[in-house]
Amino acid sequence: MGRQGVMSETNPALQRMLGYTGDELKTMHYTDVTHPDDRALTVQYELDDARRESFSIAKRYVRKDGSEVETHVNVALDLADGLGVSLIEDVSHKRELEDQLRHSQKMEAVGKLAGGVAHDFNNLMTAVIGYSDLLLGQVEDDRQLAKLGAIRDSAVRASELTRQLLAFGRRQVLQVEDVDLRDVVVKMEGLLQRLVGEEIELQTVCGGEAVLVRADRAQLEQVMLSLVGNARDAMPTGGKLIVAVLSDGTDGILSVSDNGIGMDEALQARIFEPFFTTKPVGAGSGLGLASVDGIVGQSGGSLGVESAPGSGTTVVVRLPLARPDEPAPFADSAALPVGLRAATLVD
Repeated sequence: MGRQGVMSETNPALQRMLGYTGDELKTMHYTDVTHPDDRALTVQYELDDARRESFSIAKRYVRKDGSEVETHVNVALDLADGLGVSLIEDVSHKRELEDQLRHSQKMEAVGKLAGGVAHDFNNLMTAVIGYSDLLLGQVEDDRQLAKLGAIRDSAVRASELTRQLLAFGRRQVLQVEDVDLRDVVVKMEGLLQRLVGEEIELQTVCGGEAVLVRADRAQLEQVMLSLVGNARDAMPTGGKLIVAVLSDGTDGILSVSDNGIGMDEALQARIFEPFFTTKPVGAGSGLGLASVDGIVGQSGGSLGVESAPGSGTTVVVRLPLARPDEPAPFADSAALPVGLRAATLVD
C-alpha cells in the first residue's frame, strides 16, 4: 500500500480476486474497491492518521463486475516511510459454509421439536377421531350428526398436519420394501392427471429396466403428490409437466419438471423450511415440501433443484438403488440433520 492509500503494488491473487489488472489497481485508492458500507471503519481512519500501526478486520470489497467479496484483512504500517502491507484473504466460501451449518443446525432443532410435539398431538387426535366414530354410530339427530362430522373432519385434518410434522422431523416409522419407482409413477398417473387438471399436459417417462429402491411406498406416493401439486401451482394458466424415472447405476432418480414461473435464488434458499409458504394465508400449511425433504432424507436420499424466474423448475429426488446385502434405511432417522434444498410455488 503506497502513501495516501494508493495500491501501488498488488500481486496476481488480489488482481484475480477483484477482477482488475495490476496497472489498473496501482492508480486506485483502496476506498475505490471497498464496499460503501465498509469505507467508514474507525480502525482504518486511525491507521491513516498514524494513530495505530496495524489492524485485523472483516471487510467487504467490490469487484470490477460489481459483485461483493467477503474478506479478512490484516494491515501493517511502516511508520518510517509511510508504506503499508495488506494481506487480504477471500473468506466468501467459508462464510457460505458457516451459514449453511447454522441453517442446518436450526432446521435439525426445529425438526426434533416438531417431531416430539407431533407424536403427543397425534395421540390426542386419535382419541378424538375414535370417540367421534362411536358417537356417529349412536346419534340419529341430523343436526348433531353434522356437528359430530365437523368435529371428526377437523381432527382428521389435524392428524394430517401431525403426519407432515413427523415427516419433516424424520420420526416416522417407515414400512421399507423394494419399490420400483416406475411402478409408483405408472399407478399414480390417473390420480396425478386429476390433480393437475385439464389445463396442464402431464407426461410420464419411464425406461424399460426396473428402478428398485428401498423405501416406503406410501411415503413415495406422498412425495409425488407434493411435488406435482407444487408444480401445478407454478402453472396457473396451464403448461407442461414431465415426471421421469431413470437410474444412473447407483441411484434411482425421480424428476418432476414444469415450465411454470420458476424461482429466484432467495426463494430457493427457503422453500424447504417448515411453515414457509408463498401461498395466500390459509391456502397452505408450509409443510408440504418440508415433509418431502424429511421423507427423502429419512430414506437415505437427497433432493436437488434447477430453477430460474420464468424458466420453470426441475426437482430431482435421488434414492440409493436396492442392494440385496444392504440393510434398510433407518426407520427413525431423527439424528440426521434436516437439510436445505429447493422447488417452485411452496405449500
